[in-house]
Amino acid sequence: MPKKVDIKLLMRNKDELLSKRQEILDKVIEEKRGYTEDERKEVQSLQQRVAGFDEQIKEAQEIEKQREGIPADQDTRGAEVAPPGREPGPQESKFKNLGTFVRDIWNRSKGSLSETMRDYVPRMEANYRSMNISDGSSLGFMIPDMFEAGTLAFTGPGGWIRQRARVIPAGEYPDQKFKKRVAKQGGGGVYNGILVNFTGEGVAPVDESKLKYYLFVLDPSDKKISFFYITSEESLLNPTSVTADMEQSLRGAKEQLEDDLFINGDGVGKPKGILKSEGKILVPRNTSSDFKFADVLAMSKSMYPRAVNRNWEITLDLYDKVGAMADGAGRLISIAGDATKGIPDILHGRPIHWSEVLPLMGSRGDAILADWSFYFIKDGSGPFFATDPYTRFLEGEIRVKMTVKMDGDTWVKEPLTLQNGMKVSPFVVLEA
Repeated sequence: MPKKVDIKLLMRNKDELLSKRQEILDKVIEEKRGYTEDERKEVQSLQQRVAGFDEQIKEAQEIEKQREGIPADQDTRGAEVAPPGREPGPQESKFKNLGTFVRDIWNRSKGSLSETMRDYVPRMEANYRSMNISDGSSLGFMIPDMFEAGTLAFTGPGGWIRQRARVIPAGEYPDQKFKKRVAKQGGGGVYNGILVNFTGEGVAPVDESKLKYYLFVLDPSDKKISFFYITSEESLLNPTSVTADMEQSLRGAKEQLEDDLFINGDGVGKPKGILKSEGKILVPRNTSSDFKFADVLAMSKSMYPRAVNRNWEITLDLYDKVGAMADGAGRLISIAGDATKGIPDILHGRPIHWSEVLPLMGSRGDAILADWSFYFIKDGSGPFFATDPYTRFLEGEIRVKMTVKMDGDTWVKEPLTLQNGMKVSPFVVLEA
């Protein structure tokens, strides 16, 4: 019997090569210079070796499919198939629902280990190791893939901002940092943070040594968020009855917290929100503590013109002001939407999101014009579930903890400079 190829080992070897490329790139950026000839040769060699691993991984995966009687060109992915790095197993299907899973975790904390949990634990811990999740055991039990959609998804892919941001999936090694080099916007052939060079005979290449770069990093490994749901021993005896409420409650809490963090987060142990971002533009208010048409024009003028997906984030405290806002000729510039048809309210041609996380009228950030496609979200490992081993006996309560890892920030590290010298940004904030 031929030896089975260790695909995960191939993927780890490939990841080591990519890490070496990243180290070279980080050094070049840190020293603010171009690549040396030796570095270029090493990067080229690493690229070729990575391509070789890609071919081996693809071939090994096709061989496994054919051994299992699956055509090599058939896409076997589905709604309940594990993400990269996770291996679904038959024991997961024995958890009837999320409530059953939590109940078995609770019983294990009391010393009663079900057969399903006994089989699931070693496989889950093996996944921790293969995915380089060093603190998985301390966070609790990785949720079976079949329940993840019910817990973290709803009719769309997440909360208001997550639906509009650029979401980077967890990947094979979910807690690894996401890094990219971003060129300073402006002259020198830089567009949207990307270096552009016209290559042709007699055309001099762009001198990279004169360009300024930023190293954009998202690190979900140290950004842990925990949510607590309180149920009862009686409810967990009938886990099906608690599943729907637990899923919806945790899902709603995560969506609401994310929308808050992506705007107000300070980046310390949590994502950095745009109000703390160096890339935002602050627009002076035309009239103290008010929001007028002149402010709308000034904010629109400061918006990056290619930010075509921009919308208004406005505190609910300004609802009556916006509804009665008029231009210089006395014409109303806001249009009421129709919630029954999914049509939002409109201000100066752009949709409004009435935000519950913005400050009251007259404060910095009570009105924001934002294009969330310039905001990145890096999902890490999780969700993990754990239960408090001690019941509140008088109340009969059990505390369930769900932990996820996630980081967020915008790659725009300062206002963007257009070719005509204007300063703009995809995040425009009204000053106090």
